[in-house]
Amino acid sequence: MSADRAYASLLAHLHSPSPALALPVIQSALAHHLSTAFPTPTPLSASAVSAPLFLTPPLVYTRLQTLLPQSASRENALSRALFGRSVEAVLGRWVKEAVTGIQGGQSVLRLACCTGLILGLEDLTRNEISVKVGGRGRGVVEDEIILALAEVMDMHALYPNDEWERELWPHESVDALTLSLILASQSLPLINQEKLKALPLPVLSRVLATTISSAYHSGNLLSNLESSISPNNKGYKIYLPSESPIASTLDSIHSSTPIQSIAPLSRLTAKTLTLLLDSSSTSPLRTRDAMDVLSDILTTFRDISHRVEDDWCKAPLAAVQAEDEIEPESRKITQSIWALLKTMLFSIIMISDAGLSSIVFLPPPTRSSTTSGPSSKQITPIHLALCTLQTLSHLSFVISQFGGVTGQGFNELRKTFYLALDILAAGTNETSGEAEAWVRGVCSAPSIGVSIVDNSKKAYALASIEQLVPVLSESCLSDYVFPLCIPHLSNPSERDLFESAHSVVLAVFAASAHQSHHPKLGSTNPTSSFVERMVPFYLQTLIKNSNEDGLSTPQLRLAFSALVGCAAAVTHNSSPSTSGAKESPALAWYCIEMVLHLLRDESQDMQAGRRHKLILALISSVSQLPLSILEKALGEIRDVILATNQLPHEEGHDDDSKGEDGQELVDALFDEILEQVGDREKETAVRWWYAKRAAFRSMRDTQSRL
Repeated sequence: MSADRAYASLLAHLHSPSPALALPVIQSALAHHLSTAFPTPTPLSASAVSAPLFLTPPLVYTRLQTLLPQSASRENALSRALFGRSVEAVLGRWVKEAVTGIQGGQSVLRLACCTGLILGLEDLTRNEISVKVGGRGRGVVEDEIILALAEVMDMHALYPNDEWERELWPHESVDALTLSLILASQSLPLINQEKLKALPLPVLSRVLATTISSAYHSGNLLSNLESSISPNNKGYKIYLPSESPIASTLDSIHSSTPIQSIAPLSRLTAKTLTLLLDSSSTSPLRTRDAMDVLSDILTTFRDISHRVEDDWCKAPLAAVQAEDEIEPESRKITQSIWALLKTMLFSIIMISDAGLSSIVFLPPPTRSSTTSGPSSKQITPIHLALCTLQTLSHLSFVISQFGGVTGQGFNELRKTFYLALDILAAGTNETSGEAEAWVRGVCSAPSIGVSIVDNSKKAYALASIEQLVPVLSESCLSDYVFPLCIPHLSNPSERDLFESAHSVVLAVFAASAHQSHHPKLGSTNPTSSFVERMVPFYLQTLIKNSNEDGLSTPQLRLAFSALVGCAAAVTHNSSPSTSGAKESPALAWYCIEMVLHLLRDESQDMQAGRRHKLILALISSVSQLPLSILEKALGEIRDVILATNQLPHEEGHDDDSKGEDGQELVDALFDEILEQVGDREKETAVRWWYAKRAAFRSMRDTQSRL
């Protein structure tokens, strides 16, 4: 009798638009009675889906969550429905009967009910209650989810893209569509991909992207940041009152249902785009339509990031370099801003990565499929890659918080960044124009006027240029790339820019050396003359940056080795009509001789640490030297090592430390000969080592290796 009263009380509360019981209590009671309903749960599920508690407008996500019991409630309810009988058969029948009760109800409520069911089935599967838990019943739930979502999209998915049109759109339609997408983001990932292809994937992708864009106010989330910063009489640069407009905006965004579900919404968008692009590969027309959808989504993200960057740069907060410049009570607001910006970056990265990863497997578009009219514009993977790179450039001030695109803290960011660059650089003959246009644009971009933002954009630009160097022309390198690098090559105070600029120069040298060693038939190295002119300049730069505050020892060794290798590969006789052009060792020997001269110059008051770094750099270049000067260079390096051991003590250094330094030099030379010297030169280098090794026996602890 008490059970009947509880059941009747539940129905009474379901049929009340404003029940006295709290929603979590109704949620638990509904799960309990559905699992114990006899002989079937159909009537109760029908009552739930037609209950005024859920049908009374407006649609609210907290109420719909009553139809999605918590994990423990779902598992307990379904487990009780299985007691004493065959798991698969009984659960399958119970699920079918529950679904029968909700059929004919409002599509959003049916979607919520079926989402709760499939989440419960997934809980049982994860806990290994049954391998095929639900049997055919799960298929019924999956089909009902797809049908319900399709109905919602059919009624509400004509959501306009223009902001001014959205202002006139019925608010109920927006809520219904948004809530349905949030529910779908929990259930669709659990459904077989083949079934998902029955949905209108282009429409679903667009409405998901529009929902995510609306969650971030279409990029206008920081539009009132500048006006919210007030003067402060305590000496702080930044003061944001708790009642400022930006504080209200942030509270509204963080408390909104879409932002709270932004992770599953982003994952569903990424999954939908992957399915759309994968399923379009069989038809050129479908491929074009899918590329159009992806282009619209990536363009939307680019526009959002551009607005965010503009609003950020206008505010004094962009120039803050340390947290102590912000008034203590305002730091909570600034932390909220950064949390929102990082969340937005995560969403964009997740979706962009899914799109770019899929388009690399699509067949190239045919001429007939890409021209449907005189004004139609062909969307290619190159355009999508450029759009992604532009988006990341706008958000470079956020990316810098993770150590930049080359940092180690954000693997998905690096993957998306390098994938976009690979797509842009793929096929030199076809895409070099697009790559050069991108490089010229980032090199000549005007200064924003905020040093922190400018530096982050330059670091991003240099990181992208480094990967595109092999497809750039000599004029682009000399007129755009090197003018961007030169101011930062000797400025270690800006460490990111300093290291990025050196990386770009070394990439140029490496590309030139590769082209010299592997020339295309009937062509010459287009950058050899330019690189030949740059070698002396960069050599002096390396020598200048060999001090303690400059390049580290591994960086200097790597840079000098690459410089000598490129200098050795430069061919003076590069006429295409001349066969068998030989490498000239003059430029490579010039690099060696300049460092030797510096080491032997008694007028130089050189610290022992810097001398040690320069000798190690000389040793690292041995594997890059041509055979004609190899033995001569080895002899000079031997003399320098032996001379170092005879130098007077420096203050703070004793015989033991000097002996350890000498041992390191000898070991480094031995390892270079043994492991790095090429096959053609190894015989000469090994023969030299065994002929001259006796000279090193005066060095400490060398007997075991000599």
